[in-house]
Amino acid sequence: MAIGDVTIALSPVATGAYLDIRPGSGVEWVIHNILAPIGTAVELYLSNGTNEIKVDEHSAGFVDVHFHCTNSIYYRIKNVSGATAYLGYDGVVTK
Repeated sequence: MAIGDVTIALSPVATGAYLDIRPGSGVEWVIHNILAPIGTAVELYLSNGTNEIKVDEHSAGFVDVHFHCTNSIYYRIKNVSGATAYLGYDGVVTK
């Protein structure tokens, strides 16, 4: 992926599981939207692979945000809705 390209994902995530927003080594992303169906409870975590900080929780994702991600510091969306749900994100490659 080149600088300015869009990064986007949409994936089924089981309850209690995560969708990682993690670029490859040496790549950086700015995430603009983290999406979940309306009414789907999700939690957002900042992670370094060992430690996590719960940043927020919501029942429809996070729209119009600016989360910076690298391979070593990245975000994880946890599905806590009680059922499998499609979760996604979109953003731009910055490095």
